[in-house]
Amino acid sequence: MPGSAGPLGMGCPGTRGCGCVPGIPGTPGTPGLMGPSGKEGPRGNDGARGPVGPVGSKGDKGEPGAQGGLGSSGIGSWKQCVFKKLNEGKDNGLIKVKL
Repeated sequence: MPGSAGPLGMGCPGTRGCGCVPGIPGTPGTPGLMGPSGKEGPRGNDGARGPVGPVGSKGDKGEPGAQGGLGSSGIGSWKQCVFKKLNEGKDNGLIKVKL
């Protein structure tokens, strides 16, 4: 079981601190030296494609190219025949035989 309360203290309350006025701010210091450069960051994404520019001026004529090689002896040239009179019996059938 708890005991009874003790007698009140004998001391006086303390005095409140003074309301002092803050001092004048000092002058700013000189800037410090520049620090070392940091590491290079990763490459960013490509930007959007820009608008098409105007057509440029025509360039000078180029030099002739090298002569081409000999072509293959595959299918020869073909001719197309056109007939003026369609009903004379010559508008169908074999036209030419390659030798």
